[in-house]
Amino acid sequence: MKQLPKWTLPATIQTTLHTYSFDTIDPDQLKQHRALVRRLKSTPGRGRWMNSWGGEGKTCPAGPVTIETAHIFGNQWNTGPTTASETGHRVFDWYQEYRNDKIKRGHWLEITPEMVEIRERIHQCGYCGKQHDGPTDSGFCGSCLDSQYLKQEDLHLLRLLPVSDTFGGDRPPLTAEESDDLVPRFKADQIHGSSERGRERLAKLRDRIERERDEDTEAARTKADGLLWCLDRGVSIDNLIFYSHTGRFCFGWRSPLFEDVAADLRLEMDGFPFEYDIETAE
Repeated sequence: MKQLPKWTLPATIQTTLHTYSFDTIDPDQLKQHRALVRRLKSTPGRGRWMNSWGGEGKTCPAGPVTIETAHIFGNQWNTGPTTASETGHRVFDWYQEYRNDKIKRGHWLEITPEMVEIRERIHQCGYCGKQHDGPTDSGFCGSCLDSQYLKQEDLHLLRLLPVSDTFGGDRPPLTAEESDDLVPRFKADQIHGSSERGRERLAKLRDRIERERDEDTEAARTKADGLLWCLDRGVSIDNLIFYSHTGRFCFGWRSPLFEDVAADLRLEMDGFPFEYDIETAE
């Protein structure tokens, strides 16, 4: 696999957003719109146009814009906020709003060489969508091999493609050589969860298991200590229960106690080291 030279992805890049509106009933405006369409279609590196009902990204003002590179898309970008109280906008390489057949309204971005380079440089998995700096040594994504939903016949979807090719890009079946390399890795990760994402998930799972074990151990110790305290002092535990989810003991859980019995029990329980309740009969 071809190794790309070292490169640092900038956090933001600069370009310019243009807006347009043509009423194509007017022959001159129709001509201008057709000329714009030809120019936009011929721009190197411009992603597939977006056409929808409404006004995607219409709130972003025309002029210089700062676009972010936290995630790269094939035909759109996210801008940074223009003010402290404002969120960013979604802007497309070329967007045309659909209202009727005559009014042509939309926006377009100037596609800079830097934007083209980023989309060629950043590669994306066709299965989990993770983006990588370059195609990696194997040419495949290794972050989702342990996915419980991934099937062996879908391994070709892990083939990394430049973001510029994510619309209609071809991910052909594995070659024999690719299969010999990827299938054993897939089987190992399915069993051991050894991918990067899998290791992170298993680490969190281990933390949860250990935490639950410690909580269960503490609850079991509290229950045993409380019951033994009662037995050592001759207090019956037949009508006593420990609720591990609240950490409290409860007398009268089977059969509520009469209030005078409860009053005597409270005297017997003086010094009990845990929280407890007494269910009493009305």
